[in-house]
Amino acid sequence: MRKNSKSRIFFSFLFVVGLIALVYWLISSQTNLFEEITSDEKRVEAADRNQIQYKLEYKVANDNNKTQIISLNQGPALFEMTHEGLGAFRVELRNPEGSRLVTTILDVTGKFKGIKEIKVPETGAYLLTVRSTGPWDVSYR
Repeated sequence: MRKNSKSRIFFSFLFVVGLIALVYWLISSQTNLFEEITSDEKRVEAADRNQIQYKLEYKVANDNNKTQIISLNQGPALFEMTHEGLGAFRVELRNPEGSRLVTTILDVTGKFKGIKEIKVPETGAYLLTVRSTGPWDVSYR
């Protein structure tokens, strides 16, 4: 009987060591899974920053001036703009009331297609004001 109890103790010990190893493996596997998810989330966030957040387009022959309230986050913002007219094309960012000019994003004459980067001073609502003599579009990201 003594021999039998020693073998039970030995197998119980092996069982406990196996359980500890299994728990350790599961915990380390979960940690790696979370790290992979975090890496994937970072890639998605980076991709989201490069996607167009908003597009404003106006193609009316008579009056191509437009003002739109937009929401911007503090920091850099990219504006992609196209102007098909031959005259003036001005894109401004103003405070929500429209009384204060935050920055002039673009002021050109003639056709234009390009990207301009600005620094948004603080997160919040802004007025995007476009004055144009021809068809145009503006998108930001």
